[in-house]
Amino acid sequence: MKFSPLFALCLILSIALNLNINAQGVTTIALNDQLKRTPQLDSFDGALTRGILDFPVKIHVVRATSNSPVVTAPEMEEHLKQLNKDFIKSNIRFVQIGDINTIYDRDNFDFDAANEEAFCGKNDVKHVINIYIFNSITYKGQTTCGYSYFPTDAVNKNNKTRVLMTFDCLRKGKYLAHELGHFFALYDTAGSGGNDKELVTREAGKRNCEKAGDEICDTPADPGATPDHAKGCAYVNLDRDALGKVYRPDLTNIMSNGSPECRRRFSPQQHARMNYAALHVRDYLKFPTRGLALPDNQLSGSLLLEIAGQPLKTSLDANLFKSNDPYYSGTNYQLFIENDEPAFVYVIGSDLTKANHLLFPVEGQKALLDEANRKLALPNQDQMYQMDDTKGKDYLCVLYSKKPLIIDGIQAQLKEETGTFIQRLYKALGERVVPSNLIKYSSDDRLRFSADMTETADIVPIIVEIDHK
Repeated sequence: MKFSPLFALCLILSIALNLNINAQGVTTIALNDQLKRTPQLDSFDGALTRGILDFPVKIHVVRATSNSPVVTAPEMEEHLKQLNKDFIKSNIRFVQIGDINTIYDRDNFDFDAANEEAFCGKNDVKHVINIYIFNSITYKGQTTCGYSYFPTDAVNKNNKTRVLMTFDCLRKGKYLAHELGHFFALYDTAGSGGNDKELVTREAGKRNCEKAGDEICDTPADPGATPDHAKGCAYVNLDRDALGKVYRPDLTNIMSNGSPECRRRFSPQQHARMNYAALHVRDYLKFPTRGLALPDNQLSGSLLLEIAGQPLKTSLDANLFKSNDPYYSGTNYQLFIENDEPAFVYVIGSDLTKANHLLFPVEGQKALLDEANRKLALPNQDQMYQMDDTKGKDYLCVLYSKKPLIIDGIQAQLKEETGTFIQRLYKALGERVVPSNLIKYSSDDRLRFSADMTETADIVPIIVEIDHK
């Protein structure tokens, strides 16, 4: 796969294998196979509802002098917000740890990848995603926008948790999202240099999309599209595959190497593959033991959900409680919520139709529970809710916060967004959700949490998914 010399390049690096360099650009070849055709990956259900996984990110900005380009804290916050919108359907959220690490280094301001170990090795924060921003990057004489490491065993063993990017490319074309796609096991849509050419057809018995190209069947086959092959965001070449079918690659895919301004989305199967990598390959990443919490700013509470008079039994998936047993239309249930400290509390009910119902506070009630250890029965001590006839999945969400929420706006955004309930909730709440390393969830009969709040993250959700037969 060749790239135009005018096109800023993205690389996938592998410790175990070498990259082939040619005059026109960089060719990536097949990487280690541990994510290919394993039974676990083949059987992974990307449509299954799962909890959100928080990944710690450390930002390093390299400058030559105080007059050199800089990425400000507000700008980086916006980049992370956009990343979280792009990756939330992979059940992935990125959380910045600490302030930006500004490194003054004239020699590495214009960076040569040959210096990576000497330079990054002394600046890395272990077991987190280290994002380095340089003025320019060169790999074996070739200029590139940036590169990252595909998650191979060797990469993981050697803590290669780096994404390297230039100032210019950080600010355009979703290059950072593209590199993090590689970080979570996505190939370019054209595949790696060592994969077979992908056929256009998706017909069973004829297609090869599971093992060729990018190994993903809901992205159209890509022969190696570059901006030279496009008019706007449309592919205009008439290249044909081995069966004579004309290629029609999707240049709007973030993993495409077409025009950077066209890239805006991942496909469902790409989200599933990244979710798999987050759960099973990049699962060693973790937050530093020293947290970001503010002193004396804790919040804790619990939810008791009684269905047909018995406490709901659940299993915890990251930050999502799932019912162990199904329940049926017409079943009665009651909620009991408790706050250990004064807090604003809101309760939302929802289902797969995306209809949202505010269960608390309703008319005559206040969200502020201004006394500690307040116990509240919903709808009240003498009444119960009843499961309606909408089968599938029901959701109960209790939001605890130190500050009042504009709950009508949150509900409206929940209705508008796409994805699972928890994905839509995270989109609506944004960076105000407390990072997972600062929340402890547990359950007996009650579903409990305790959390340390930060200056900007001040909402703790308890989310329950109920199987509704």
